[in-house]
Amino acid sequence: PHMINPTDFAQHIKNASEKSDGIILVAREHPAINNAVRDVTQGGIPVICLTSDLPSSGRTAYVGSDQFASGSTAGWLCGRFLRADHAQKVLLVSSVPFRCQLDREQGFRQVLRSEFPWLTIDEKVASDESPDVAYEAVRRYVAKNGAPAAIYNVSGANLGIGRALEAEGLVGATVFIGHELNANSRKLLESSIMDLTIGHDFEREMAMAVACIQMVRDGSQPVNNMTQSQIFTRHNCTAT
Repeated sequence: PHMINPTDFAQHIKNASEKSDGIILVAREHPAINNAVRDVTQGGIPVICLTSDLPSSGRTAYVGSDQFASGSTAGWLCGRFLRADHAQKVLLVSSVPFRCQLDREQGFRQVLRSEFPWLTIDEKVASDESPDVAYEAVRRYVAKNGAPAAIYNVSGANLGIGRALEAEGLVGATVFIGHELNANSRKLLESSIMDLTIGHDFEREMAMAVACIQMVRDGSQPVNNMTQSQIFTRHNCTAT
């Protein structure tokens, strides 16, 4: 989470390595965290990055979906949802610098520029992974700029965005796309507040990460394992 001090988290990684055969890590990009991962792997403990990569850290391997492709998919679907007869604005919601969020944003922006030039990202607001912060940010945007044609959230706090859409009377009028299928996003999908979410098979990826650690213990060098993204709507979000 964004509120964790990266220096403290880096020390936690080092402490965990002293009593572990391997570490499965989901972390933001920060020099202190990258340095901790580098020290741990050089000490012989494999570190597998899950969902969000740390490519500059010297980690042992990455397991997860191609987040740039996930963002590109979100951009393509957003463009297909909206009519092409006039220019429209998209609101982007982001949080702290997890690599997965940065990659999603880049993929989304590239597809909008190349395939849907009538759609522009009007503004980028921060959620801080907090539903309350996201709620206030979206409502401030609407008060200042009017309703966006779509909202794309690369981070968490989907519930806050959903609350804001309800408060502004924009459910069904503003396309809402996010990431990660969990209890919150499933609730939003089932109530038709969120139009779609892009997820991935987390349990399978966890098993693959454990297998990577076992490979190191057996003397082999694991490679990155890229998995397929999954698209969920209200029609298929319970079939997991």
